Amino acid sequence: MFSDGRPAVGEFIEFVPDEKTDNPNSQASVTADHEGRFRMRVLEGLKGSVVGYMFSYSGEYENCPKLEAIIKKRKSIVTNKINVELNRDHQDLELVFPFPHCKRAKEGE
Repeated sequence: MFSDGRPAVGEFIEFVPDEKTDNPNSQASVTADHEGRFRMRVLEGLKGSVVGYMFSYSGEYENCPKLEAIIKKRKSIVTNKINVELNRDHQDLELVFPFPHCKRAKEGE
């Protein structure tokens, strides 16, 4: 979600294991649904982190100074990172971008 509580529809969520492994199933990524929710399957027993991220460019959104500042610093546009140990189902993980929802700028103007 965004810092104002609105869902981050269509943004990306990724699980990255703490330790490198040759198993391609040790990482997982999904896209948030129309309510900003997500579900992913990850191998049981792994430890790692879950993080949300998005791609954007300067001027893509109107009146969004916090996002523009992140883009200008050439920093990744990411949520908080949640460390997890996958020995059970995790529910209600809350990933939050450090800026509010912003309106997309109109193309062609």
